[in-house]
Amino acid sequence: MSEPIVFYSNHANALVGTMRRKVLAILRQGAIEYVKADPATGAHGYFLVHPIKNEDGTNYNVTTYKIVSIRGVFSCECQGFTTKEAKYKLDPIANPPPNCSHVSALHEHLKRKHLERQEIMTISAAAKPTEG
Repeated sequence: MSEPIVFYSNHANALVGTMRRKVLAILRQGAIEYVKADPATGAHGYFLVHPIKNEDGTNYNVTTYKIVSIRGVFSCECQGFTTKEAKYKLDPIANPPPNCSHVSALHEHLKRKHLERQEIMTISAAAKPTEG
């Protein structure tokens, strides 16, 4: 049996599974969407992380989360992120900066897109005929 996507177990009174598994599920299922900025309304661009499914096809969750960039740092509206953010703001020495699986998946998504773009640019540069 494969390891489960991370979830809160009332029985164990703790998180079960790994965040890595959830990040991979978000990426594999293509759950990240970019919503472009709208200059007409002044709205900034943001990312959505749509619900994902468990390996058996059942819904893991049903909520779409919004991620915004505030001064170059991503912020998610999920409960995990907002809870960690509140603790961090109270005591940034004792608590690590907030993070969640949605933001981790977004970082990996952007890294992969950047590498794809670099690879395409390299291939197209190699395909251009040289002048001589």
